[in-house]
Amino acid sequence: LRDQLDLVDPTLLLTIAGPGGADNIANIDLFQVGEVVDWVNVMSYDFHGGWELTTGFNAPLYAASDSAYSNEAETNVDAALQAWLGAGIPSDKIVMGAPLYGRGWSGVGGSDGLFESATGSPMGTWEAGVFDYHDLVDRYIGQPDWTRHWHAESMVPWLYNANTGVMITYDDPESIAIKARYGQA
Repeated sequence: LRDQLDLVDPTLLLTIAGPGGADNIANIDLFQVGEVVDWVNVMSYDFHGGWELTTGFNAPLYAASDSAYSNEAETNVDAALQAWLGAGIPSDKIVMGAPLYGRGWSGVGGSDGLFESATGSPMGTWEAGVFDYHDLVDRYIGQPDWTRHWHAESMVPWLYNANTGVMITYDDPESIAIKARYGQA
């Protein structure tokens, strides 16, 4: 494909949305991909969501030592980007993806809802378990029943409503700013 694009116009870009999850990364020869693409948009999000019955972070920058997940060391933004870098892809070809939505669970107990059992996904903005950022700002963040928490290791917030048993993991200006600084390092 790269050769054919070059025949048409050598200035045409070839990019991909590359996986961030270790299971999917394992199925790709990252170095060969890096040889032919102009950049990789790493999908460094959707590490956890309503398809699981334990709450976790959508896009943690780093692993959480208190995680309920045995694969936590592989399911974070840093691990995803380091996998691509470790395969020899130059940093100027790697773009960190960031979600502008949250992922939620229902039927969650515990004091703060993190790494707790869940029974399913609450209705989100457009579908179960997915909350657009504007919806989080307009209807959840700062509301009386919703408590914002911050994870100092993973560098991301989450919301928890103990009355309804709903937990939502998301990124906000603080976590995005930290990720932007990480990307500049």
